[in-house]
Amino acid sequence: MKTINDNQYLKENEHLRTKCIVYMPMFSICSVHGYLNGEHEYCPKCDNTLIKLDEKILKSIN
Repeated sequence: MKTINDNQYLKENEHLRTKCIVYMPMFSICSVHGYLNGEHEYCPKCDNTLIKLDEKILKSIN
């Protein structure tokens, strides 16, 4: 991923008629754990809990 600083961005996009630039951080919200850094389709914390529960169930069956 290419990263550029603000001055480079403004220079490359000076032909656009933009009045402001808005930076929006990516985050996700889990109903149990709240805000999560980054974009997630599923909560990684909840997934880990479910995986551990599944492993316990499989061990008890065998």
